[in-house]
Amino acid sequence: MRLNAWFTRFDVDLIRFGDQSLFVTRSVFERAGGYREQLLVMEDQEIIGRLRQQAPFRVLSQAVVTSARKYRENGVFRLQAIFTLIATLHWLGVSQPTLVNLYRRLIRW
Repeated sequence: MRLNAWFTRFDVDLIRFGDQSLFVTRSVFERAGGYREQLLVMEDQEIIGRLRQQAPFRVLSQAVVTSARKYRENGVFRLQAIFTLIATLHWLGVSQPTLVNLYRRLIRW
């Protein structure tokens, strides 16, 4: 988990996800077009590029604490592998229903 947290300090979209807490003003969010509600997974990754077109993006130095429940229940390496698979399939254009189905089958709640 510490290694995971360490990587979040880099301003790289590839590793930028919503569980890292994305803060954005309402005006920038609206100019970017908001979330695409048809996206059931990867909506955080999708919006980042549009947000960057509207305003500079900064990684804050302060820590944000989020739940590690999924990591504890699924295993850190296993969950990272699943997220990597789903992200890769998303970038390859796999449909949202297929990604959601995969997510629900592979990740323990």
